[in-house]
Amino acid sequence: MSKKCIVLVIAVLFLISVGAGFAAPATQGAPAPKPTGNQIVLRLSNLASEGYPTIIGARAFAQIVEKETKGRVKVMVYPNAVLGQEKAVMEQLQFGAIDFAILNGGLVSTVMDQLNVFQLPYIFKSYAQAWKVFDGPIGSNILASIDKSQNLEALGYYDSGSRCFYTKKPVKSLADLKGLKIRVVQSALFMDMAKNLEFSATPMDVGEIYSGLQTGVIDGAENSMLFYVSNNHDEVAKYFLEDNHMRLPDVFLASAATMNKLSVKDRNIIRMAVKESEKVDRAAWINQEKTAKAKALAAGCTVTTLDSKGIAAFQKATVPMYNEVSQKYGSIIKKIQNTK
Repeated sequence: MSKKCIVLVIAVLFLISVGAGFAAPATQGAPAPKPTGNQIVLRLSNLASEGYPTIIGARAFAQIVEKETKGRVKVMVYPNAVLGQEKAVMEQLQFGAIDFAILNGGLVSTVMDQLNVFQLPYIFKSYAQAWKVFDGPIGSNILASIDKSQNLEALGYYDSGSRCFYTKKPVKSLADLKGLKIRVVQSALFMDMAKNLEFSATPMDVGEIYSGLQTGVIDGAENSMLFYVSNNHDEVAKYFLEDNHMRLPDVFLASAATMNKLSVKDRNIIRMAVKESEKVDRAAWINQEKTAKAKALAAGCTVTTLDSKGIAAFQKATVPMYNEVSQKYGSIIKKIQNTK
């Protein structure tokens, strides 16, 4: 090889290594970007991948904030748990190391006890009723009930779909579910639901569900239609039961330390941007759930929607779960049930 060629190869390798060096930080810790001039740079964390409704909503939030502040406040969105898993992220929010996060309601309920009302099975009769509750006085009061000692502020709700059962064999009624091994979230509430609906609760990590279904370790699982299809569970569990047993939203949290550092004007812009971005998130959920359902049907899956008699049987079976929560939040439960 000539000396000229060697020099050319070295130059190309150098450029490749430099390019790799610039790319690496995106997957390693994501240090806070440096502001330019008087610009304020804030960070938002979420577990979801790019293109997921939550991230679409988060990016809309960032765009609105930047536009309304004329670029003076910039929000950097970090998907794919780049800034950590949810529990760690909530701790960083409390210390002001992260500014915003959209976290699952189950975790947030540990610092917002009233949110547990939304986790009661079948408390919402429809998607429209659920969002009327979230957007109205009930939802606002629950956001305001967050434990202030945790240094967090709850700004709004993002959609997280409606949890339903999906199985390897047909389930069209409560009787069909009896005795099946269903993967659930590791929590007392889900264990209680399993007891009342008479299926066998089998907690396991999300990454193990596919193989669990494939090998028969579990007979089914429960989650949203979008989760079911995006994780390819429709390949190994062909029956989806639209019972909509839970409509627990994600919660948009802010660090109180961050909010306190901002001007009143900027805080109001942040709150407005959250509300506007909620609409974007919900629209994306509706579109992607519709696409996911069409994909499942095209793949030969059977989607069963319960009639009023069928859903009534599930609701009746879970009535005992309401008793304990009713002792603390009976008035909230009644208000939700009276919302049309």
